Amino acid sequence: MPNENRTNNRRKFSYYVQVFENVTLELFGYITDISPRGFRLDSVKPHGVNRDYTLRIDLTGEIFERSFVTFVARVMWIKPDPFDTSAFIEGYKIISITPADEAIFNKMLENYSSNGHNW
Repeated sequence: MPNENRTNNRRKFSYYVQVFENVTLELFGYITDISPRGFRLDSVKPHGVNRDYTLRIDLTGEIFERSFVTFVARVMWIKPDPFDTSAFIEGYKIISITPADEAIFNKMLENYSSNGHNW
């Protein structure tokens, strides 16, 4: 992306994790790669650049001590998906997350991601 400001490399996520809008529980998109302070999301509708959203990721109870994490993330960029003209690729920066949810988010990063290409 132009004017790249990322300080942590993103890692390819090994699962297509669903992300929901926290209040309505409407499907927001799918995480495809992740870093400690952000992620890339595939979505069927674009979300506003520079807008903050309160999002939720549901977790597997056998692996994590909680059933979900919530956080506020800001859309940093959006581009059309080059392979699916009805979809969008969006870059997010995590703006606010509790220490407990951040620990779980980092555990997800370590357990379910691998080094891959950077976006």
